Parts: sequence; structure tokens; C-alpha cells
Amino acid sequence: MLFSDVRWGTQIATIILICFQCVAIWSTVPLTIRMFATIRDKRSLYFRATLASSWGLSLRSQAYLMGYYNRSIPWWIYGTLSQIGWILMVSGFALVLWSRLGLLFANERVKKYLLYLIIFNGIVWHTILTVFAMIMWDQRGPIFAARPTALYKRVRDVNEIFEYVQICFFNSQEILISSIYIYAAYVYLRDFSHLGSPSTRAKVRKAIVLLLIIQAIVVFIDAAVITIDLLGLSQLKGMINSFIYCVKLELEFLVLNQLIEISRMGVPGLPSSSPRNGGLDLEVPDIAEAPIAPTGPSERTRGRGEGENERDDAHARFGNGLKEQGVSIAQPISPSSSESDSSGRKTASYSIVRSEGS
Repeated sequence: MLFSDVRWGTQIATIILICFQCVAIWSTVPLTIRMFATIRDKRSLYFRATLASSWGLSLRSQAYLMGYYNRSIPWWIYGTLSQIGWILMVSGFALVLWSRLGLLFANERVKKYLLYLIIFNGIVWHTILTVFAMIMWDQRGPIFAARPTALYKRVRDVNEIFEYVQICFFNSQEILISSIYIYAAYVYLRDFSHLGSPSTRAKVRKAIVLLLIIQAIVVFIDAAVITIDLLGLSQLKGMINSFIYCVKLELEFLVLNQLIEISRMGVPGLPSSSPRNGGLDLEVPDIAEAPIAPTGPSERTRGRGEGENERDDAHARFGNGLKEQGVSIAQPISPSSSESDSSGRKTASYSIVRSEGS
């Protein structure tokens, strides 16, 4: 039996619906616990966006089950909850991807345009689809108990077109951000994998490769969702949409683990983690501060190799990413207390401190 042949009243559709929605709802609990245990700065965009997306998919799934199995509840209650959950789930996850992009990607202009794209898609498509959904629910109800009115038919026909368009826009947006992250990780692997000790190089290479694989899986999932929608399997998409974002968030936590692993190593091109650092203000012990070389042009270029200058550029780029996560880089300590490296060259120490602003 094809999914396109399954009707909501059948037993198989009911079982599938319950299973997918319950898994999505439960996934919110362990993910929330892990986020609170891992992220120190609870004001960072990454932390807030991850929780918003996670609880959004849970809210949407609960509203989905509420509207389907309890017909005595007014449609506007679970309809509103469902749309709020959908908005948090979709745009929240896009902000999750965007918020960690700066850790490896240096082009601020591209990042700014990506943020504009997220805001545009969120305002336009969330607004249009929410209005259409409310009109259709008002005319027939989510379970389609009443006979269709002329207004319902007109809105339904337009909604089907916009539904395809918004799916393509939102998933293409995620594919774009993930692809940029894959490219940035590849560039880092190419440019800095030869630096550091042999054991560190092997560990970093393994972590970056795993990160690339995870991002490729996310891209594949988004492409599969677009394909499902274009094939007209709208019932299947409705069943598994929250579950799909549940899988994406679990994969996102694997990415977070790789960032923790990389930051713990003190690898070339990225500063070491501190208890308030790790790129996303992580709970990473052992290292108290992240040394970053001075950025003055005369000191950076005098008697130094190209690899060292590239490493400092990456340090600065990673520092910008820290600021976006709610972490700022303090001014260097006084020259008298600066440290000397193995070659006797003086380097100022920078400490990572939590930003006072959000």
C-alpha cells in the first residue's frame, strides 16, 4: 500500500501518526537536558534557537494529536499551537545552522545575506501559510468534518501551490547553509590539517570528516523532504515532518560534540576551549584561557611563516564566531605579563570572557 493511498481513518495511518509524533515529542526532553548540561551561556543564539526548534516540534506534534483525536476542542486552540510550533521548529532550526556558521566561515557579507534570507522566508511564508491554514480550518476544521465551502476550495487550491513553494524555500535554505558549512570545513581541513602534532592532526581530521558526513546527511534529508512533497505525498510529509526535524536536531548535537572535540585539542587554526569557550560557550574543562596571537600587522608578519599568519587569521575568525554566540574576547593583558613561546617570541594572552549582552 502506498502512503498516498493511506487515509487518516485507517488503522495503519493512525499507528504511523502516533509513533512518529510520540518519538518527536519525547526527543525534546533528553535534548533539552543535554543542551543545559553542555552550553554554559544560556543567552546565546545557538542555545535559544536549539531549544526553540526542539520545543516547537514537540508543540506541533502535541497539537497534531490533540486536533486529530479530540474533536471537542475548538479548532483555533490546537490550530494556533500547531502553527506556533511549526514556526519555531522551522525557522528556529535555520537559526541553529546559521548561528554556528561563523565558527569556520569568514565571509561576513555572505553571513549577513543568509540571515536576511532566513528573516524573509520566515516572515513571508509563515504568515501566508498560517493565514491559509486558519481559513481552511475555520471553513471545515482540521479533520474535514464539514462540507467544503466555495471559499475553502479557493483557498485550498492556492494553499497547495504555496505549500510546495514554502517547502522548497525552507529546505533549500537549509541546504544552502549546510553546503556552505561543508565547504568551510573542507577548506579548514585542507589548509590546517598539516599543522600540529601527528596525533592532533589525525584526531582533527577524523572530527572534521565526521562533521562533513553529518552535514551531508542533513542535506540529503532536506532533499528527500522536497522530493516527498513534489511527489504529492502530503499525508506522509504531515506524519513525519516533526520527526524529520527531531532527527536533524539529534544530528546537530553530534556536530556540537565534534566542535567540543576540536576545541579541546587546541588545534592549529582554532583557539583552545575554556570553561566559557568552545565556540559556543561550552562546558569544557581543563583549559582556562585561549591564547590568541596579536593582530597588529607589524608583529604578525615580522619573521613569521605563512602558516602562522593563516592560523592567526583563523583565530580572529573564530573569535568573531564566539561573539555571535554571546562570548566576547577581552583585551590582551599587559606586555609585562605576556608569555614567550618556544622560540622566545613574546605573545600577548587573550582571555575569553562571557559577554554581558545577549
